[in-house]
Amino acid sequence: MSRILIVDDLAENRYLLETILKAGGYEVVSAVNGAEALATAQAAPPDLVVTDILMPVMDGFELCRRWKADERLHRVPLVFYTATYTDSKDEALARTLGADRFLVKPLAPEELLEEVRAVLETPRTETPAADAGEVLQEYSDALFRKLQRKVGQLEAEVATRKRAEEEVRTLNAELEERVRTRTAELETSIREMEAFSYSVSHDLRAPLRAIDGYAALLDSEASAALDAEARELLRKIRASARTMSTLIDELLEFSRTGRSELRRTRLDMGEIVRSAFEQLTTPAERERVELRVGALPPADGDAALVRHVVTNLLSNALKFSSLRPRAVVEVGSREEEGRVVYFVKDNGAGFDMRYVDKLFGVFQRLHSPAEFPGVGVGLAIVQRIVTRHGGTVSATGRVGEGAEFTFSL
Repeated sequence: MSRILIVDDLAENRYLLETILKAGGYEVVSAVNGAEALATAQAAPPDLVVTDILMPVMDGFELCRRWKADERLHRVPLVFYTATYTDSKDEALARTLGADRFLVKPLAPEELLEEVRAVLETPRTETPAADAGEVLQEYSDALFRKLQRKVGQLEAEVATRKRAEEEVRTLNAELEERVRTRTAELETSIREMEAFSYSVSHDLRAPLRAIDGYAALLDSEASAALDAEARELLRKIRASARTMSTLIDELLEFSRTGRSELRRTRLDMGEIVRSAFEQLTTPAERERVELRVGALPPADGDAALVRHVVTNLLSNALKFSSLRPRAVVEVGSREEEGRVVYFVKDNGAGFDMRYVDKLFGVFQRLHSPAEFPGVGVGLAIVQRIVTRHGGTVSATGRVGEGAEFTFSL
């Protein structure tokens, strides 16, 4: 079995070459540079050396020069296998130094093995020593060509980098201008929204108050002169005016929750739940409702906004369980994927999970106003607040068995 010495400073190149040669039935030893290759070969001469050219410590050209000058090694064939020195002048220098083959990477495995077999089967002859001055000149020329190519590559890289930097500066300038323009547009939109909110708050409420007030006056002053149908119409007018006023309030609240600044503090969630429950119920109602409060770890959030979330979810739980003889509302927490998740659970009307995606939309309701009053904005506000805190909100339920709302902050 022929023994081949491979020389390359890159481990992946040595591994690939060793794999190919071993598959071809050869014994393989390796070295990482010319100096190591010489020491290895002098200790145990191989049948063939396959070497790269560009290597630290001692490159392939110098290895070849010393190899052919060594009394024990000069008859051992040497093959250059390179991806760096690839032009005809580099090959001419290699031949002058006494190389037996000059191969350019990469070669297909079968091509490489064929070249190796051919070299090993070629009878060895004495190669006349090359003129030292000529070799030195060609070696210097090869290094100079390599340096020129490298300088050209570096200049091209520098030019490319400069173009890229200029493009980045141009893009940054354009981006900054876009940001300024977009910021101005957003500021204008916010001012318009605030103006609209003011209009809703004052201009729309005034006629609603007038409608409700005149209807109330008509009911009190002329109720005796009205028949039952007219009195029912007056009741519907007043109820519609109040519903519209509530709807305006909810829309304003929905708008404010998206624009107000978050003021995060450490929150006592248990205290928020208890105070919200006291606020939402009368003593008589609390006799009918069983509130179960479990472990509630403190949270970091805006006190007013988080209180709004808890109040809204508790209000819904109380409303949708109001038809039960004994309402049960449970508030607690659990850990999911490393986060604390709070929940509000009731034994009320529940809902069909097929429509769960509609729950958090504005004006989306799964029950009729006649069954449970409301305008369908509360849960949209809850979702907006929770999202602004970087959390999530979700719901599960079954018709007639209650619902559970969860949120994290």
